[in-house]
Amino acid sequence: MVEFYDDRVHILNPGGLVKGILPEEFGLTSISRNPFLQGLFHRANLVERIGSGIGRMRDEMKAAGLLEPEFNWNGFFRITFKRSEKRDLEIAVAGGTVSDIDLRISELIKNGEIVRRPDVERLLQLSYSSAQRHLANLVERELILFEGAPKTGKYVLTRKGEKFLASLKKKGDHR
Repeated sequence: MVEFYDDRVHILNPGGLVKGILPEEFGLTSISRNPFLQGLFHRANLVERIGSGIGRMRDEMKAAGLLEPEFNWNGFFRITFKRSEKRDLEIAVAGGTVSDIDLRISELIKNGEIVRRPDVERLLQLSYSSAQRHLANLVERELILFEGAPKTGKYVLTRKGEKFLASLKKKGDHR
Protein backbone atom coordinates (compact mmCIF):
# COMPACT_ATOMS: atom_id res chain seq x y z
CA MET A 1 0.00 0.00 0.00
CA VAL A 2 1.27 3.50 -0.83
CA GLU A 3 0.09 6.50 1.22
CA PHE A 4 0.76 10.07 0.08
CA TYR A 5 0.86 12.98 2.53
CA ASP A 6 1.92 16.61 2.13
CA ASP A 7 5.23 16.03 3.92
CA ARG A 8 5.95 12.33 3.28
CA VAL A 9 5.16 9.13 1.39
CA HIS A 10 4.72 5.76 3.13
CA ILE A 11 5.10 2.41 1.39
CA LEU A 12 3.70 -0.43 3.48
CA ASN A 13 4.03 -4.19 3.09
CA PRO A 14 2.37 -6.60 5.56
CA GLY A 15 5.25 -9.07 5.18
CA GLY A 16 7.69 -7.60 7.70
CA LEU A 17 11.40 -8.45 7.47
CA VAL A 18 12.37 -11.69 5.75
CA LYS A 19 13.04 -14.47 8.29
CA GLY A 20 16.75 -14.78 8.88
CA ILE A 21 17.61 -11.07 8.64
CA LEU A 22 18.28 -9.27 11.91
CA PRO A 23 17.43 -5.56 12.16
CA GLU A 24 21.14 -4.63 12.38
CA GLU A 25 21.78 -6.55 9.12
CA PHE A 26 19.03 -4.73 7.22
CA GLY A 27 20.34 -3.31 3.95
CA LEU A 28 23.59 -5.27 4.27
CA THR A 29 22.34 -8.85 3.90
CA SER A 30 19.95 -10.25 1.31
CA ILE A 31 17.74 -13.29 1.72
CA SER A 32 15.07 -14.10 -0.84
CA ARG A 33 11.52 -14.41 0.50
CA ASN A 34 10.72 -16.77 -2.37
CA PRO A 35 13.88 -18.38 -3.85
CA PHE A 36 11.90 -20.03 -6.66
CA LEU A 37 10.51 -16.71 -7.96
CA GLN A 38 13.82 -14.94 -7.41
CA GLY A 39 15.63 -17.62 -9.44
CA LEU A 40 13.04 -17.44 -12.22
CA PHE A 41 13.30 -13.64 -12.48
CA HIS A 42 17.10 -13.82 -12.37
CA ARG A 43 17.25 -16.37 -15.22
CA ALA A 44 14.82 -14.22 -17.24
CA ASN A 45 17.13 -11.21 -16.73
CA LEU A 46 14.34 -9.31 -14.95
CA VAL A 47 16.47 -8.61 -11.87
CA GLU A 48 19.12 -5.88 -12.01
CA ARG A 49 21.29 -6.60 -8.98
CA ILE A 50 20.20 -8.97 -6.26
CA GLY A 51 20.34 -7.49 -2.77
CA SER A 52 21.25 -3.96 -3.85
CA GLY A 53 17.86 -2.17 -3.62
CA ILE A 54 18.19 -0.60 -0.16
CA GLY A 55 21.70 0.71 -0.88
CA ARG A 56 20.66 2.08 -4.28
CA MET A 57 17.59 3.71 -2.71
CA ARG A 58 19.77 5.45 -0.12
CA ASP A 59 22.24 6.56 -2.83
CA GLU A 60 19.47 7.96 -5.05
CA MET A 61 17.94 9.92 -2.17
CA LYS A 62 21.36 11.34 -1.24
CA ALA A 63 22.09 12.26 -4.87
CA ALA A 64 18.74 14.06 -5.06
CA GLY A 65 19.60 16.04 -1.93
CA LEU A 66 16.79 14.39 0.03
CA LEU A 67 16.71 12.84 3.48
CA GLU A 68 17.50 9.15 3.74
CA PRO A 69 14.34 7.01 3.85
CA GLU A 70 13.22 5.71 7.24
CA PHE A 71 12.55 1.98 7.67
CA ASN A 72 10.26 0.35 10.24
CA TRP A 73 9.42 -3.33 10.45
CA ASN A 74 7.22 -3.73 13.51
CA GLY A 75 4.45 -5.92 12.08
CA PHE A 76 4.26 -4.20 8.72
CA PHE A 77 7.38 -3.32 6.74
CA ARG A 78 7.20 0.44 6.15
CA ILE A 79 9.44 2.86 4.26
CA THR A 80 8.92 6.60 4.81
CA PHE A 81 10.21 9.13 2.30
CA LYS A 82 10.17 12.69 3.63
CA ARG A 83 9.75 15.64 1.30
CA SER A 84 12.42 18.24 0.97
CA GLU A 85 11.73 21.40 2.94
CA LYS A 86 13.93 23.58 0.76
CA ARG A 87 11.66 23.63 -2.31
CA ASP A 88 9.11 21.65 -4.24
CA LEU A 89 10.56 18.47 -5.67
CA GLU A 90 9.03 18.83 -9.09
CA ILE A 91 8.16 21.68 -11.40
CA ALA A 92 5.35 21.18 -13.89
CA VAL A 93 6.20 21.18 -17.56
CA ALA A 94 3.65 20.66 -20.31
CA GLY A 95 2.99 16.95 -20.38
CA GLY A 96 4.84 16.06 -17.16
CA THR A 97 7.29 17.17 -14.52
CA VAL A 98 11.01 17.66 -14.10
CA SER A 99 12.84 17.13 -10.82
CA ASP A 100 15.60 19.17 -9.20
CA ILE A 101 18.12 16.72 -10.67
CA ASP A 102 16.61 17.20 -14.15
CA LEU A 103 17.00 20.96 -13.71
CA ARG A 104 20.62 20.57 -12.62
CA ILE A 105 21.31 18.37 -15.66
CA SER A 106 19.69 20.95 -17.96
CA GLU A 107 21.77 23.75 -16.45
CA LEU A 108 24.98 21.73 -16.78
CA ILE A 109 24.16 20.92 -20.42
CA LYS A 110 23.52 24.61 -21.06
CA ASN A 111 26.91 25.44 -19.53
CA GLY A 112 28.66 22.74 -21.58
CA GLU A 113 29.67 20.73 -18.51
CA ILE A 114 27.52 17.72 -19.48
CA VAL A 115 27.58 16.35 -22.97
CA ARG A 116 27.07 12.59 -22.38
CA ARG A 117 25.57 10.20 -19.83
CA PRO A 118 28.91 9.42 -18.09
CA ASP A 119 29.23 13.16 -17.36
CA VAL A 120 25.87 13.04 -15.55
CA GLU A 121 27.00 10.04 -13.51
CA ARG A 122 30.31 11.67 -12.56
CA LEU A 123 29.16 15.23 -11.84
CA LEU A 124 25.96 14.34 -9.98
CA GLN A 125 27.21 11.05 -8.52
CA LEU A 126 24.33 9.07 -10.01
CA SER A 127 24.17 5.43 -11.01
CA TYR A 128 24.04 4.44 -14.67
CA SER A 129 20.30 3.67 -14.50
CA SER A 130 19.45 6.87 -12.62
CA ALA A 131 21.42 9.04 -15.06
CA GLN A 132 19.75 7.25 -17.99
CA ARG A 133 16.27 7.76 -16.46
CA HIS A 134 16.79 11.51 -15.89
CA LEU A 135 18.16 12.03 -19.40
CA ALA A 136 15.25 10.05 -20.88
CA ASN A 137 12.78 12.22 -18.95
CA LEU A 138 14.38 15.41 -20.31
CA VAL A 139 14.35 14.02 -23.85
CA GLU A 140 10.71 12.93 -23.46
CA ARG A 141 9.78 16.44 -22.26
CA GLU A 142 11.64 17.80 -25.32
CA LEU A 143 13.92 19.92 -23.13
CA ILE A 144 17.11 18.26 -24.44
CA LEU A 145 18.05 16.05 -27.36
CA PHE A 146 20.98 13.90 -28.35
CA GLU A 147 22.76 15.08 -31.52
CA GLY A 148 25.22 13.03 -33.51
CA ALA A 149 26.37 9.44 -33.58
CA PRO A 150 25.93 7.24 -30.47
CA LYS A 151 29.68 7.18 -29.68
CA THR A 152 30.59 10.75 -30.58
CA GLY A 153 27.35 12.73 -30.14
CA LYS A 154 26.26 14.92 -27.25
CA TYR A 155 23.22 16.24 -25.40
CA VAL A 156 22.10 19.78 -26.17
CA LEU A 157 19.27 21.99 -24.93
CA THR A 158 16.35 22.40 -27.29
CA ARG A 159 14.70 25.79 -27.80
CA LYS A 160 11.94 24.59 -25.47
CA GLY A 161 14.61 23.73 -22.87
CA GLU A 162 16.25 27.15 -23.22
CA LYS A 163 12.88 28.89 -22.85
CA PHE A 164 12.01 26.74 -19.85
CA LEU A 165 15.26 27.58 -18.02
CA ALA A 166 14.84 31.27 -18.91
CA SER A 167 11.27 31.26 -17.54
CA LEU A 168 12.49 29.78 -14.25
CA LYS A 169 15.18 32.43 -13.99
CA LYS A 170 12.57 35.17 -14.48
CA LYS A 171 10.33 33.64 -11.79
CA GLY A 172 13.22 33.37 -9.35
CA ASP A 173 12.94 29.54 -9.21
CA HIS A 174 16.28 29.12 -10.93
CA ARG A 175 19.37 28.61 -8.81
